[in-house]
Amino acid sequence: MTVSEAKTKIWIAGPWPSVLPTFKVGENDLKCVSKHKYVGITLSSTDRSIFKEHCYVKASKARKSVNALFGAENFVGNVPPKDGIAIYMATVDLHPMSACDISIDIDATLLTQLERIQKLFIRRLLGVANRSPVALLFSETGMWPVKYRRIILALRYWQYALSSRRSLFVHRYGRVSHPRPCQEIILDLRPRPCPASPASLRINGLSRQWLPSDIDNLITAVEQSGLVDIDSFIAASSKALLLRYRSLHRTDPSSARETPVVSFHSYLNVPIPAHRKALVRLLTSSHTLAVEVLRRAERRHPPVPRSQHLCRFCLSEVEDETHALWYCDGSQSLDDLRADFFKSVFLIATSHFADLLTSAASGFEVIHVLLGAI
Repeated sequence: MTVSEAKTKIWIAGPWPSVLPTFKVGENDLKCVSKHKYVGITLSSTDRSIFKEHCYVKASKARKSVNALFGAENFVGNVPPKDGIAIYMATVDLHPMSACDISIDIDATLLTQLERIQKLFIRRLLGVANRSPVALLFSETGMWPVKYRRIILALRYWQYALSSRRSLFVHRYGRVSHPRPCQEIILDLRPRPCPASPASLRINGLSRQWLPSDIDNLITAVEQSGLVDIDSFIAASSKALLLRYRSLHRTDPSSARETPVVSFHSYLNVPIPAHRKALVRLLTSSHTLAVEVLRRAERRHPPVPRSQHLCRFCLSEVEDETHALWYCDGSQSLDDLRADFFKSVFLIATSHFADLLTSAASGFEVIHVLLGAI
């Protein structure tokens, strides 16, 4: 076997010595490096995490791929959300998921670099502001947050190691009590409020022989944790009032199955981009109504109490979503638009749907019924 001097590097783990040792292949000196790419993964010996450089490289590539995706809109027009998500999963997702099976996210700073790209993509795809709630980005598109996808893929690799043939090294490594990647997976599960917490793992016996079915239980617990986080935000946040229609109203009386917390919702298929973005902004509190704009501090202006978020037209009620859509009578043009809208709706509505609209007890229920019909 011939050693290639050009392809061989000396990689020293940990801080470099003050005087570097000399390594030779024949008469040629080998170069000492602190960063090197090995089987597609950039390793760094001088950073606290050996995968730090790899994370930054992949975040940069993911950002460039996202920019290229939206740059194509100059040639093909607006990218529909469903198509955009498919393109993202095919061309961008591979970068933030790179090495997730061996690079466990115990460093939150590095994970943030990858999460930022995913949130940037979804916000640009939907046309919402940076202040839009993060949980709503995933509940409406059906995409899973990077941190949950990476830990689930790491768990699946552990499961693969347990399921491999006994002659394989990966199988033997997966069977070892307290292998390092498994310990890091447990550390990564620590901040997640789910049955897969380290305490429950200790009770169940981390040092025992794990089976592939045990990993299935862990994966289910992690998925449930993500769903609970998103559902809890929607149930508690004042910014998600319009998205609570899923469990409140059904236009189809035969539909008994509860809509998933995280799924791609049909209103994102509205074909006209301006209409779709206006609807998404209304539902995700990315609009410019007073109830949203005045709730936060801007420059030197402190937040304004909700009771003072008065409508710009009638100056008598709080300018929230339902007031602007259904109740404000301070603008004749707004009244005309509202009348034309309901006239068009009742022309095509079924008797059951018309009954739901006319029996709605509040403006929010009207919105719930309309959304359920899309």
